[in-house]
Amino acid sequence: MKTVEEVMRKRLDVEKGDVTVSKAVKAMHEKNVRSVLVSSKDDIVGIVTSTDVLYKVIAKNKDPGKTVLKDIMSSPIHAIGPGNTLKEAADLMSQHKIKKLPVIDEKDGLIGILTASIILSADPEFLDMLVNLQIPVEKTLAGS
Repeated sequence: MKTVEEVMRKRLDVEKGDVTVSKAVKAMHEKNVRSVLVSSKDDIVGIVTSTDVLYKVIAKNKDPGKTVLKDIMSSPIHAIGPGNTLKEAADLMSQHKIKKLPVIDEKDGLIGILTASIILSADPEFLDMLVNLQIPVEKTLAGS
């Protein structure tokens, strides 16, 4: 079975919690990533995805130039180690209903990110386990 380290993506974006959504989205675009990990000191404390920006900022008419990452991040963060198997990663995602896992090495700290899409590309056998990863999104339309 493949390990997390074999398939994880090393290209990622890490920003401090007081960075504006606008600045973070520009960095995500430049790095061609769909999420940003949020740090406080030397720790990863949350994650903001492009879906978070859409539903928690744009749909609620918040100003991305004034809204900061710590106000919209998902937390606490669930992480995995590089030596874990893809099955262990898929189990963790399924258990917590999440689609992204930072990869943390005990010696080197944050070394990458693993997504449900990466797992499915590497081993489609996990389709049944990961297909229903739907994160509840707050209703954002008036009258909903």
